[in-house]
Amino acid sequence: MKILYLGCFDGALLDFTKEDGWCAYGVDFLEGAVKKAQEKHGDNVQVGNLESFAVGEPGTFDVVTALDVIEHMLSPQKVLDIALSALKSNSLLVLLTPETFSWPCVLLRRYWPCYEAPEHVHYFSRKSLGLMLKRNGFHSIAFACHIKHLPAAYVMEQMKFWGAELHGKIKRLFPLIPNWIRQRQWPFYGGEMLVFARKNGG
Repeated sequence: MKILYLGCFDGALLDFTKEDGWCAYGVDFLEGAVKKAQEKHGDNVQVGNLESFAVGEPGTFDVVTALDVIEHMLSPQKVLDIALSALKSNSLLVLLTPETFSWPCVLLRRYWPCYEAPEHVHYFSRKSLGLMLKRNGFHSIAFACHIKHLPAAYVMEQMKFWGAELHGKIKRLFPLIPNWIRQRQWPFYGGEMLVFARKNGG
C-alpha cells in the first residue's frame, strides 16, 4: 500500500504509516523539516512547492492526504490535480481544512482562530468543497468534524499565535480556572473538517 502526504512537514505521519507497513512518501516546501523527515524516509520525502510538484509514478497510490494544506494554496485546484494524478482508480483522498459555517466560525465570527491572514488564502464550506470534488472526478464524499484531545493550558498558549484577538478577550478569566481543569485533556473542536473522497473509475 502506498500513501502520499502533501505538506508532510517533518514526517511524523509518515512514521506512523511506515510502522504499519505502508510505503510512505511526502513532499513539503520547508527544507529544514524535510531534512528531518529524510533521516528516516530518505528519498521518499522531497523538498518542493506543491504548485510545481509532479507525481513521479502516476496512478500508483492508494491514499493521498493534504492536512491543513488546501487553504494555504493560491490555487486549491493544484491539490486535486496532484491527487488525481497520483491515485489509483477508486482510491482515497483525505483533506483537513477549516470549515466555514461550522459553529465555531458562526459563533466567533471575526475572532475565529482559523481566520489566519495571510497564511490562509481560501476557505470552504462542506457544500463548496463537495461541489469542487465532484467536478474533479471524486465520489463517495464524506465529512467529519475534526476533534482533538488537548490540555486546556496548551490550547490557551497556542491561541497567543493562532487566535490572538480571542486570547486577549479571555486571558483574564483563565487564571480563575482550577489547575486540574487546565492540565486535563479535553475534546476541542476549532471548526475544521475532515473530508474523504474517492477518485472515480475502476
